[in-house]
Amino acid sequence: REFYSYAAKYIDNSSELLIPAPLSQAQTEQAQQLAVAAFQVVDAAGLARCDFLLDKADGALYLNEVNTMPGFTPI
Repeated sequence: REFYSYAAKYIDNSSELLIPAPLSQAQTEQAQQLAVAAFQVVDAAGLARCDFLLDKADGALYLNEVNTMPGFTPI
């Protein structure tokens, strides 16, 4: 699937939710460091969810967004 659409998230049952994400220890640590830095840069308080994109070709992580009011709906 090229895009994780509304239908893919809420309607189509073929999407797979993997918790925890299948990341290497180095990728996990990098994601945590980037999330903390992003939280501080936007002067967030309380809680936030940081969403990342993973380039499967080279394993690079990219911060997609800092969501300061994450929805707590089932995935």
